[in-house]
Amino acid sequence: MSLSACLEAVRDHLRKEVPLRNKECDIEGSGEPTQGTGQFYVAIHPTSWGPPGGGGGLPHPTDYGLREVYGLSCTISRRTSKSPPGSVTPNFFLNSTKSMEKLARKIMVLIHQNYQLLQRINELADDWDQMATPLQWVGTDAAPTPRGQEWFSEDSPNAPSQTGLSLEVRFASAERIQSYENLEVKLQ
Repeated sequence: MSLSACLEAVRDHLRKEVPLRNKECDIEGSGEPTQGTGQFYVAIHPTSWGPPGGGGGLPHPTDYGLREVYGLSCTISRRTSKSPPGSVTPNFFLNSTKSMEKLARKIMVLIHQNYQLLQRINELADDWDQMATPLQWVGTDAAPTPRGQEWFSEDSPNAPSQTGLSLEVRFASAERIQSYENLEVKLQ
């Protein structure tokens, strides 16, 4: 419940503050944009859900209850015009990198340790499902990744090639603590 609340709150926050239209920013299962999106698209998608420290046999402190840590990414995709594969020119790459970095920095600043966003996440989650720490920026791709038509959901054999770039902005360390008193499973 908290991971979905994180995704929803981040989507709504970016749509309002960047601002982005609905067809420019949404929740996805991965970083790939859905078919029919515009030239720029921000896919918000889950990346991690586990115990503090990533597991690996690390013990949970016994005085808190169940502790979980969530992560998500905001993947920015930029399309070129319809063109042959391999047509991402150095000039397009440089200009795209500048605009994508500007948007990535805005996303980083809007989400990193934002306690108002944490409050919104908790409002969207169930009463027993509260986040204790906000999302923290943990990294961004150093350079955009060139993408082919499969990235942009252009799977029709007759569709012109669609090329472009993507850049991932990663966040983690949003911690949820569920006390032992409230340790129950609610399926509705």
